Amino acid sequence: MGINHIHKEDFTGLYQQVSTTTFMVNDVHNGFVATGVVPYDPDRVLQQLNVTIRTPTPPPASTQLTNEPRWIPETAHNVAELQLQTEAINRLICHRTESSESNSSNRQPID
Repeated sequence: MGINHIHKEDFTGLYQQVSTTTFMVNDVHNGFVATGVVPYDPDRVLQQLNVTIRTPTPPPASTQLTNEPRWIPETAHNVAELQLQTEAINRLICHRTESSESNSSNRQPID
């Protein structure tokens, strides 16, 4: 129809006209069915996904520094495992921060 711009004042009236012709009850319902929301069925969506869950392979031991704690990333399967992973990451971050601070204090300024 050649309309490139809609003023705020005209938007609500036009929106109602457009929504009644485009948002059909059957289309909205089919959207919820496709997502497994109505009826509740999350497996409906999960079956359509082509996902392989795997734990990443850790790097070879020769590439790791011996003074850093070893942390192997794993997929958390529950809240308890997630909490353990969080604590392990925080310990690793603290250790690396402490290591970098001690390395920087041992450096001599260049004259």
